Amino acid sequence: MKGQNNTNGVREPRNAQNIAENSKTAAPRRRLSPAEEERRRRAAEIRRNKRETFFARLVFGAAIYFAFFLAIAGFVFSLYRGSANSAGAMSLAVAGSEGEELYTLSAKKADVNGVEYISAEALSFIYDFTLAGDMNTVTMHFHNLGQSLTLYRDSAVVEMNGEKIRLGSKIIFTDDYYIPLELIENYFNGAIIERDGEEERVTLSRNAEANFYLRLQLPAPVSASLNQKG
Repeated sequence: MKGQNNTNGVREPRNAQNIAENSKTAAPRRRLSPAEEERRRRAAEIRRNKRETFFARLVFGAAIYFAFFLAIAGFVFSLYRGSANSAGAMSLAVAGSEGEELYTLSAKKADVNGVEYISAEALSFIYDFTLAGDMNTVTMHFHNLGQSLTLYRDSAVVEMNGEKIRLGSKIIFTDDYYIPLELIENYFNGAIIERDGEEERVTLSRNAEANFYLRLQLPAPVSASLNQKG
């Protein structure tokens, strides 16, 4: 026979799989021991720590890459800006009474952001003075004149024979004392400045027939109450 009647007279197939499923009972869930629970907790904590470490390393690596990219971009931009600034920059030459070249200052030092500068060393080839001071203030004492010029580090204010004068650009103290050429042009009597655009060179010399001295003229001296670091 392929099947048999149950008590209700319903015929059911006698199938081994149905019998097994009907006879199967839900096994009670085994309670974990404290040691097993601790092992599972530690395993979950290790997986969580690994995920956190991975994301932390990912963020750190992205930050390092971004900082490196910014550094490279800044370097390239500085090179570009330096080349743009140097285009048309003029070197400076100091000439003697016969027109002979006594000293040359490169365009990199003689032209700072479009401002013409001359170093104290370059001036010493045609002017007789001594320097006295420190890293923040220096005074040029001109021999046989009784005149002086005091320069202040990173300041556009200079002191000429006790009078404070504001320049259009600041004094620069680096490997030398760099003075805006406007100071020489406006206040050094007998100074001759010639600019050659084709040669991209500025030449400073002295008028042999004019007596040198520091002269006050426009722009007018600033107030004595002006801060030196203005």
